[in-house]
Amino acid sequence: MTFRDGVWHVFFQHNPAAPQHRRIAWGHAVSDDLANWRLLPVAFGPTPGGPDLRLLVGVFLPGHERPGVVYSGVTDESGASTVCLRWGSPDLVTWDAPVVVAPTPDMDDIAVMRDPFVFELDGRPLAILGAGRSDGTPVVLLFDRQNELVWRYLGLFVADDPCTGGRRHRGRVGMPAAVPAGGPLGAAGLRPRWGPARRGAGGGGTVWRLMGDYRFRRRTREPPRRRPRPLRRAGHRRRR
Repeated sequence: MTFRDGVWHVFFQHNPAAPQHRRIAWGHAVSDDLANWRLLPVAFGPTPGGPDLRLLVGVFLPGHERPGVVYSGVTDESGASTVCLRWGSPDLVTWDAPVVVAPTPDMDDIAVMRDPFVFELDGRPLAILGAGRSDGTPVVLLFDRQNELVWRYLGLFVADDPCTGGRRHRGRVGMPAAVPAGGPLGAAGLRPRWGPARRGAGGGGTVWRLMGDYRFRRRTREPPRRRPRPLRRAGHRRRR
């Protein structure tokens, strides 16, 4: 959901042809008062032969002169995914073809990633994605967005946390979100949802809250480049 030029816009996963989770497009509705909504034509759908054979969860991209969205695009039947970016018209009705800004990293044994969430830390644009390693361990990935067209993988944002221990059967994290939690500079909360690993398994999942801080450290074997330390757990609570 976003507010632009006095109008609320909400985008949602939508199959305009049937009540089935297949051939998902992004639906679009608008409102002046959040009480009365008007359904608009589908914003965009899968691109034949493109990087978004399946469209998944995404977010509005703030901080640019023209509107944009980023979302997970599944490239083929193997389930491999990328982060796709689309630029929109000022009224958010028409959208350009997708541009891939981040593929699945070829390091840290990452098998799958989903659901980008964008935020800033001390003015630095970042993004996190839920992911799963080849052995089924759920993790959260961190990307640098200083070049919005080419996201740079920084490393694991959350890994080997007690919250994830014993949850290898879950497969990956879905829909993570980093939210400020007050306290000292750099403190933050993370709300990841552990999603079922089986394809086609709907619903389910457990929401966890991780509290900690994150800092960047320099790597010594390469030219200056920032690599994050994983989120340090200061406490966690399970929510049902």
